Parts: sequence; structure tokens; C-alpha cells
Amino acid sequence: MKKFKSFLILLLLFLIIYFLQFNFFTWFNIRGIMPNLFVVFTLFVGIFIGQRIGIAVGLFVGIVVDVIIGKQVGFTGIALGIVGYVGELLDKNFDKNNLLTLLAMVAIVTFGYELV
Repeated sequence: MKKFKSFLILLLLFLIIYFLQFNFFTWFNIRGIMPNLFVVFTLFVGIFIGQRIGIAVGLFVGIVVDVIIGKQVGFTGIALGIVGYVGELLDKNFDKNNLLTLLAMVAIVTFGYELV
């Protein structure tokens, strides 16, 4: 029952982030730069929940985004799966209780994601 509750919470968070990303943040940009909440969501799942779930959430979110946007299916899924994996690696090497460390992790991973 606990796993099902966690799944429902992750699904609800995904739907909220999806709504914010495609409805609100399309108007909110600074010189053409928009925040990518899917990268932050996948990274935090990888950091706080674990590697397997981070990879699975990254693949799921990426494939859903690819299908909705209509570009090549799978590329964003693989990239976000790698973000979930990197989240677990960063969790093992850095302190996740420090806000400055979390902000640096998000900045580094977002920069790496946008390079790909």
C-alpha cells in the first residue's frame, strides 16, 4: 500500500509539473530562457528516492514529453533517465541537506542536460 501511495504522489506531482511547464512557464521566460521543471523533478526523485526510481521516472517523463511535443520519441527519455542516475550519484557524494549544495546540483545537471 505504501508503494502505491508513493506512486500516486509521484503521478500527482508529475501532473502539476506538466501543467506548470506547458501552461504557465511558456509565458514566463527571461530572454528566451525557460525553466525546465522536468529536469528538477527527475533530479530530486533520483536524489531523495533512489537510482532505479529516478531512472524510471526520467524515462517515463521524457517519453511523455516527446510524445506530446512530437519530436523524436526516446531522446528526452534517455536524457532524463541519465539525470535520474546522476541524481543518485550526487546523493552518494554530496550532502543533500544543504540548500546551497542542492542548488549547485540542479545548476550543474541542468547545464549538462541542455548541452545534450
